[in-house]
Order: sequence, then structure tokens, then C-alpha cells
Amino acid sequence: MFFLLGGVLLCVGPAHVEDQHNVFLHQNVYNSVVAILNSEEVLNFNSGTYLRTLDELTDENILKERNCEVITNDLIESEQTLYVDFKQGKITLDEFGKKFTGFVRSWSEATLISALDANRDEEDKGRIIEQVYSELERRVKSIEGLKLMELNRSNSHFVILRKI
Repeated sequence: MFFLLGGVLLCVGPAHVEDQHNVFLHQNVYNSVVAILNSEEVLNFNSGTYLRTLDELTDENILKERNCEVITNDLIESEQTLYVDFKQGKITLDEFGKKFTGFVRSWSEATLISALDANRDEEDKGRIIEQVYSELERRVKSIEGLKLMELNRSNSHFVILRKI
């Protein structure tokens, strides 16, 4: 970590909180992949995520090694913003499904592409990718998907560090 003496660094990102998991999101992506890809490609699909706890991010020993101190930190729990907009009638179910799928696609598509058989031609790969995200959108917009979204909470950490 490099920044100037006395400098301040604001860190914001997803956080892990014990007994609160975003299983719904990853399970829907995985189920969509299973519905479309062949068994070997499913085995190649690895959507690993490691979310750090607030304790990990503010570990005094690690920060001392880097000559930093915590100014403040906090953990915020929130509902998924697009889902809130849907519940408040700001966007339609169709808009919610498309936007949420686009959000998931932004961080999962590269992993999906790498899982596809290298012998597939580009047109076939493109078709399969579209099928997977169409399936994901269908799942997200289903009654079951909406019920699970109601239970889904996101946790974000906010940590402000100072270089000492």
C-alpha cells in the first residue's frame, strides 16, 4: 500500500457478516449455468468470491506493518438498490430483471466465457452466453426469485485509514 504520510484512504466494498450470505445471487447464477452448459463446462465454471470481514480490514497488526491507523469504520446493511426501486414502483419487473441481470453479468461474464469449451466457435459461445443470462433474468423475475430477493441483504464496509 502506497500513499503519502498523513494521507487518507477511503475503502468501500462488500463485506462478509457471519450468518448473512448472498447465496441467492450466486445460486441463481449457478443454476442458470447448469441449465445451459454441458457438464464439463459446468465443472469449469468457478465463481469464487471472498468477502472480508470488518475485523480483517481493520486488523491493528497488519495496519501497523503498513504504518496506517484507522480513523473510522462502519458496516452498513442494505437491500439491493434495484430491488428497492422495483418495490417502490420506480421501475417495472421487466426493467428490474434486465438491470439486475446486467449488474450480475458485469462481474460474472468473464468467468462464464473462460468455462466454455475452447472448441466452440465464437458464434456458439455468444449464443450460449445470451442463453445463460436470459435464464438468469427469468429466474430473478420469478415469484420464487422475488421472494428470495426480499430476504437478500448486502453488507458494505467503510474504512478510513491514515498514513502515519
